[in-house]
Amino acid sequence: MAARWGGEEFIVGTYGMTKHDAVQRLAAVLEQFRLEGFAGNEGDFHVTFSAGVAQYGVDGPDVDAIYRAADEVLYWAKASGRDRVLPFGWQASAVPDALDVVVVEDDEVTGKVLQSALTARGYTVRWIKDGLVAAETLAALRPRVVLLDVELPSLSGMDVLRRLAHDGALSEMRVIMVTGHDDEHQAVAAFELGACDHVVKPFRIPVLLERVRRSLDRSGAG
Repeated sequence: MAARWGGEEFIVGTYGMTKHDAVQRLAAVLEQFRLEGFAGNEGDFHVTFSAGVAQYGVDGPDVDAIYRAADEVLYWAKASGRDRVLPFGWQASAVPDALDVVVVEDDEVTGKVLQSALTARGYTVRWIKDGLVAAETLAALRPRVVLLDVELPSLSGMDVLRRLAHDGALSEMRVIMVTGHDDEHQAVAAFELGACDHVVKPFRIPVLLERVRRSLDRSGAG
């Protein structure tokens, strides 16, 4: 249920889902809304929105308390760059330039889609297109989660994973391997090296994002 609350604010009431599920739903709406074109006196334009999400019984006992909680995190959504949806309880990292996710993907369309989808959900994201660059920088970047494509220029994703394992970097990050081939031997090899998950293309963005969220939860709340 959606209603105008006042001024430029709207309230969206959802039922039967947690606030984290609601973040995913609203972020998907945001991704579609970005694509909508509007006609103005000076030509066509696009707009986005920011949102804060709070859950009844968890973040407040009544409508007023939930609104205040959602409004508080809405402020942080705007302050942290706008164009995103955040749950109540979200906190910016205390470490400057800390990264939640690094996407290692050479395909332009896939990379842009993943970067946009992750940013919309409040994650700090870096996109790397080259395997050798990833191997040389991931340990220093220290992301909590890495989405690592297998087929990369300069150095394959499996070789990047081997280097990370050799350097002991996997103790500080969780790696989700992404591949275009459903290869059981490759998946086993990735797990043996220390990958936490293995995803085969084509994948559904919401499913992959849920895997990322679970990996982030396991790596420690941020």
